[in-house]
Amino acid sequence: MTPDFSDPNGLNVKREEHFTLNGEHFERPNGIYSGELYTNQMLQFLKEGESEKKPWFAYMAFTTAHFPIQAPTEKIDKHYKKYLELGFAGLKKERYESLKKKGLITQTATDPLFNDITHKWESLTQKEKEIQAKVMATYAAMIEDQDDRTGQILDYLKESGQLDNTLVIYLTDNVPEGFEATHPKTGNPEMAKWIETQFDQSFEAIGTANSEHTISVSWANAVTGGLQWWKWFIGKGGIRVPMMIVPPGAFSNTYEKAGEISNVVVSVKDLPMTILDYAGVKHPQNKYKDRDIVAPSGISTRPFLEGKKDHIRNEKQWYTFELFGNGYLMQGNYKVIKVREVMFGDGNWHLYDVVSDPSEMKPLENSMPEKFNSMKNLYLSYAKDHNIMEVVPEWNPFKAASE
Repeated sequence: MTPDFSDPNGLNVKREEHFTLNGEHFERPNGIYSGELYTNQMLQFLKEGESEKKPWFAYMAFTTAHFPIQAPTEKIDKHYKKYLELGFAGLKKERYESLKKKGLITQTATDPLFNDITHKWESLTQKEKEIQAKVMATYAAMIEDQDDRTGQILDYLKESGQLDNTLVIYLTDNVPEGFEATHPKTGNPEMAKWIETQFDQSFEAIGTANSEHTISVSWANAVTGGLQWWKWFIGKGGIRVPMMIVPPGAFSNTYEKAGEISNVVVSVKDLPMTILDYAGVKHPQNKYKDRDIVAPSGISTRPFLEGKKDHIRNEKQWYTFELFGNGYLMQGNYKVIKVREVMFGDGNWHLYDVVSDPSEMKPLENSMPEKFNSMKNLYLSYAKDHNIMEVVPEWNPFKAASE
């Protein structure tokens, strides 16, 4: 369906938008922020589970802080001045230093170089700076609201006596979204026209339901601190997300690993196996109800969480990922990676220790040739066995998305 920008509705085909709840039509109340709406539904679900005295599984999928960047006004204003003063580079530097100080990245981490497809704060006009600062302040307000809502859920679990018998996992579904419709290299001109004709993009409207903003490539790059790149890319800034796991009973003071910060490598594939492990459920592997299924490749994190192991995955438990013709393989702390030229790489394979060098600034393929070749061959064999197709060199996902 192609946007028709002469149509006040923005699309040449009108669609009826509606919400559903448990498969039924749901009249969404006006004036209620999504975080409050979803949290109220989750609390109701938890209360019903408590009354029935049955085990439950809850997946709380907030829409914050995905675009459109919108948040309650009272939470936006208090963040605005900070981002106006810091700018893009200032925030990236602050985040980098904070991550290192708190142990979220190692002391050997290197401050990333300037990314050429991001913007320099000094190149913006004062008006543009003010707009960008308010957009980022709104993004921060969305995160604050999500933090408050998560606290509500945990408070209820504590008050109802369920907290010590609950496995709590918190993580984001992806890294910062760097979509910027007007960007000359990664933008989408058609989307930019649609936004311009359908929304109020003024400074005053930022954060309201009438606006349609994203945090742009520059803020997305900034918030990753000591990492490089963002969503759509496979550098650490594009694939590493924060995660917190609290096993049953671990909110008590007797849990030895309480408050521990770790850079141990873990894959999102490991989370389902962790949940099943704590629930006492054995995965059927290759067969389920007379149906052939694919055995999971995840590893339970429970031995690590209980202090029985100092790692989650050993050298033999590697995993791979491919996106837009770019690929990597993780084995222990090491990552072998290739990024195509049209996605701002050099098209060659490189090796990094992503724990000691999370910004991926120190390639190791020349100093560790055996490790490099072994991991590269593992990826190539996996790609062949799983029919991962090579992408033609000139294919560009950003250009394809705008055509």
